[in-house]
Order: sequence, then C-alpha cells, then structure tokens
Amino acid sequence: MAFQSTTGVTGVLRRENGRWRAQARFNKQVIYLGDYASKEEAIIARVAAERTIARIQKMTGPAGKPLPCNAV
Repeated sequence: MAFQSTTGVTGVLRRENGRWRAQARFNKQVIYLGDYASKEEAIIARVAAERTIARIQKMTGPAGKPLPCNAV
C-alpha cells in the first residue's frame, strides 16, 4: 500500500466524512494515529509519531531489532 498524499502532507488524508486521518508506517505496518476535526491536528499527530518512530529506530536500528551494546 503506497502513501500518495493528496493533502501535501505524507500520512494525512481527508476522509469522506470530512474528518482528517493521520497514519504512519513502522516495520512495514500502517499505524492508525486517529481521526481529527482539523488538518492541523492530524499533522501534529503525524509529526509526533515521526519523532517517536525516529527515537525507536535510533535505539533499535531501522529494522526494529535491538542494536548490540557496543553499537551505540
């Protein structure tokens, strides 16, 4: 499933009901971040998820597997 942004923001899309959905990918899985009343709220959720994923990848490596102790 490819993310094709029509909103200009990767992982943020507008639903048929007018609400905004935020989602992200991690370890080949789509993570649902929620539906929001405004595009700005969805963007905030998406950015927060990106930061969290980046911290996890820094600790575990891109594949989500723990790094050896001497690798950090």
